[in-house]
Amino acid sequence: MAKHNELAAAEHEGVAPTAGAFVWPVLPGRSEAWRRFVQEMLGARRCEYEASCQRLGITRELAWLMQLGQGEVAVLYIEARELDRVMHDLAVSDLPFDRWYTQQVRELLGVDLRELSTRAPGELLFAWQGGKTCQLEK
Repeated sequence: MAKHNELAAAEHEGVAPTAGAFVWPVLPGRSEAWRRFVQEMLGARRCEYEASCQRLGITRELAWLMQLGQGEVAVLYIEARELDRVMHDLAVSDLPFDRWYTQQVRELLGVDLRELSTRAPGELLFAWQGGKTCQLEK
């Protein structure tokens, strides 16, 4: 509920939050290491993680590990005040937690966030938010 209130406050202040989803294959044999990375991030490094999110303007983050036919993928969903800057600022940061995070992403997913931060975002095909706008005939 607190995250929802933060988004509502950002919208009220005229700063529309943005969202993005990222899907990356987990490198072969690295799924358990990915789980340990997430556990460490939310355990021993939680305060550093939260400070990084606040500094980067991240207001919500969700992560999944999904099994597909050819292996597993990590799915990351982020809401932030300025999503287009999040990956760039994270990639160029010299802060110890941010360097650790980008190194883990590179080692476990094969993703260099410095390269990702210079790419154009994906094409949003549609977005829907709750609310009733249609009436079905009975």
